[in-house]
Amino acid sequence: MDGEPDPTSSGPGPGGGVPDDPNAAWRRPGTAETMDAVSTVSESPALPAPQGVVGRLTASVRSWWHDLEFVQMWHVVAVAAILATAGFGGLDAVDKTPQTFDLGKPFDNGEFTITVLRAVLRSEIVGGGAVIAKEKPGRTYLAVLAEITNNSDRADVVSGNFSVPNVADAQDISLIQSQRASVLRIEDGSFLVTLQPDITEKVAVVWSVPSAAVLPGSQVSVQVPYRKFSRGLVLYGEGWVDDGKSATTSVPVEVSS
Repeated sequence: MDGEPDPTSSGPGPGGGVPDDPNAAWRRPGTAETMDAVSTVSESPALPAPQGVVGRLTASVRSWWHDLEFVQMWHVVAVAAILATAGFGGLDAVDKTPQTFDLGKPFDNGEFTITVLRAVLRSEIVGGGAVIAKEKPGRTYLAVLAEITNNSDRADVVSGNFSVPNVADAQDISLIQSQRASVLRIEDGSFLVTLQPDITEKVAVVWSVPSAAVLPGSQVSVQVPYRKFSRGLVLYGEGWVDDGKSATTSVPVEVSS
């Protein structure tokens, strides 16, 4: 009927117009706010937040990590662990202890200063006008001439500071301590067992060796241990002991005169 409302319409739409579609969304109760939000979103789409340097770096590392194969990942983890522990002592410091010393120059082994001078072969050892070690068939005497100073504050044994590890069957001249050298004062040929503090002596460090073990004109390696002072030893109280490291020098062997 003219002038009466359309029974299919619930009322005028926004702006007073009547929509062609009676089921339009804006007619439904509670949809006005939703439509406004949708309109706002569609009119002003949100842009991704700009990434800074840290964000871009993180994204790159994350992408690189996902691209690694399983074995490669373990390599990366291992390197990272090493670098992480290095600052806390995870990597041992390089041992810079000299393993050699020069012939004719002073060498400090912690307790003594030792200067190895030369080496000679003798068929017998004579000192102080007497024969100290007699001639023996099949053997000869290797004498290393050296100068030694006791830097510590107590007397100590000298012979343990010398060895010739590459010479087979080297013995002391009295055969009391096999492999241990005998030390004689060059001045008078007397045996030097212990050296007092701050005293320097010129000595002959002597071994009995097989005649074919060391030949005139060859070279022999003389080894000197590093020493450290140790307290609290159960049996000996305190004193100087080898610290497990050593140094060597190569000594030409002179022809016997």
